[in-house]
Amino acid sequence: MRSKTSFFNKAVFKKNLSRTWAAGLLYFLILSWMLPVGVLLDISAAGNYTTRYTPAMNLSSRLSSVNNGFYPMIYVIILAIITFSYLFSKRDNYMIHSFPVSRKSLFFTGLCSITIVAIIPVILTGITTTAVAFANGVYDVTNVWYWVFIQVASTILFMGLSLFSMMLTGQTITAVLFYGIFNFLYYMMEFSMRIVGSSLIFGMMNAGNDLDITPLTPVMYITYNCRINFDLIWDDKGENLIGFTQTFGGAKELGIYMAVGVVLLIVAFVLYKFKNLETVQDFITVPFVKPIFSMGLSFFVSIVIGTIIVSALNVNSNFSYNKIFALTVLFTIISGIVIYYITLMLIAKTIRVCSLKNACTCVLYSIISIVVLLCIRFDVCNIENYTPDLEKVEWAGINIESPMVFTDESEIQQVINLQKAIIQDKREIRDFNINDIGTTVTFKYMLKSGKTVTREYYLVDNNPEVVSPEYYDTTKPLLDFVNTPERIKKHIIGPQWDNCTVKNVTFYQLYYNEEKETLDSYENSFSEKSKAEIQEAYDAVYAALLKDIDAGVIYQQTLSWVTDDDHVYYNNFDIELTPNDSNMVSDSDIFWGNILYSYYVPTNYMDCYEALNDKCVNTLNALKEYEFFYSEDQLFTNSQAYSLTSY
Repeated sequence: MRSKTSFFNKAVFKKNLSRTWAAGLLYFLILSWMLPVGVLLDISAAGNYTTRYTPAMNLSSRLSSVNNGFYPMIYVIILAIITFSYLFSKRDNYMIHSFPVSRKSLFFTGLCSITIVAIIPVILTGITTTAVAFANGVYDVTNVWYWVFIQVASTILFMGLSLFSMMLTGQTITAVLFYGIFNFLYYMMEFSMRIVGSSLIFGMMNAGNDLDITPLTPVMYITYNCRINFDLIWDDKGENLIGFTQTFGGAKELGIYMAVGVVLLIVAFVLYKFKNLETVQDFITVPFVKPIFSMGLSFFVSIVIGTIIVSALNVNSNFSYNKIFALTVLFTIISGIVIYYITLMLIAKTIRVCSLKNACTCVLYSIISIVVLLCIRFDVCNIENYTPDLEKVEWAGINIESPMVFTDESEIQQVINLQKAIIQDKREIRDFNINDIGTTVTFKYMLKSGKTVTREYYLVDNNPEVVSPEYYDTTKPLLDFVNTPERIKKHIIGPQWDNCTVKNVTFYQLYYNEEKETLDSYENSFSEKSKAEIQEAYDAVYAALLKDIDAGVIYQQTLSWVTDDDHVYYNNFDIELTPNDSNMVSDSDIFWGNILYSYYVPTNYMDCYEALNDKCVNTLNALKEYEFFYSEDQLFTNSQAYSLTSY
């Protein structure tokens, strides 16, 4: 007689464990190698960077590095497929469901076995890691059990996702496919729209490189945000390691993930309870999911295909923006129709899918695609024309050739105004082709909320004899702003440019080696000069460089990537400065986000590396006066160097 009330069947439970215990043992060995064994190896390492760590540092560092949401994600789907494999075989499916065991018992017994085999290895790893910590004098093991909590919460979420995916289909491969899609659905949707935006939305040319990791992409969010954050504490000079901090991130999100996992398990049970046995080996077993899958896949894949095709066609062409948009619509609709009917064939398991109903649905899908593209075209979401409000901005940055970051409100407002001027001239600017002589200008804002806003524009040389007056009026204030001498000194050389010590000046003398037929170089060692004389020479060259910056003849940024090789010298020139008061954080590190990483250590030097040109009279005279070179014959322009060398 079939049991109708029991949630658990002992015989089924034993059978499930007999098939999954080996996977559990392997998972435990993997976790043990990464955590307790890894901690022991770190503590006992000789000649390793981690030998400077205390045992507590080693433990925290190891726990922060092994937190990877991909491990439980992969492990859980393997357990789920092994446990419920009978759902994907017609013979096994009918046989199992003919036994006197209800679907409720089958489902919850399988869920129980998966939970045990998935969670016990994690708990055992936590126990062994705690023992290792105690043995090495680390008695605060809160971080160990927070790591256990992360793994358990992840396991519950992925169990819900895996069983939900399996109940939507009758095929093993499709179940894995759906499982992967659900884990990365939002990320893939955002990526596809960013690919489109990089082609069609003004200012978003590299939008695909700036993807945010949100809670809607759980496996990645758990890996990077729900973790033990380990940071080192260094002394003021950035040389000696004096401690560490650790924070436990993502506890709230993990609780939500666990709740979502439970909800998905309930939904999976309902789908299983009402699942028709005849749907085994069907591509999709739930009727209302079929149109969602076919139309959703068609839209997001086709819109990416359309964009990629047009981008490929435009590589050696000079399409206007309107032509790019029209071609994108055309190829999106064509590829979308093809993909739509292919998905229908997969779902129906036949090529006979041409019907009036499917044709009407296809037309509806095409209309939706066109509407979405038109919304992008006319900036309905205010992406192209958006600039942040001044009161919301923590800092604003501009990158042409060198990043500059501004925190003063008046300068932030100027940056915003410069971007607005570019937006106002977008009808002209967005038709510039990448083959034109120009460069990419990046505007970046760090908002007080912690989010960043980035816009990139491809701008061509602002030669007033070539470009329109409107374009020249747009770009000249931009270049005037970044080429102001005071900004160059503060934001390119460094914030302590006027409170530093010159540690070294490098200038290579060049000569043509007729025997080797190459251009060779050597540096004056000043072996006969005293330290005071050398320091005097260094200071004089740096002072001369500052004069040339004030004269506007060096560090001048342009919108053309072409170098005036007839006037720029090939001789290597570099000045190394050390701030007198404290370490410095360069504008480049702030702009590119390097300071956000735990391994970042503020530098105690500033590097003034720039090619000299024949207008740098003050610097060249100082270099010659203090014998960094002796004759103009030792100066070679880029053109001269390239003509004499093969590299």
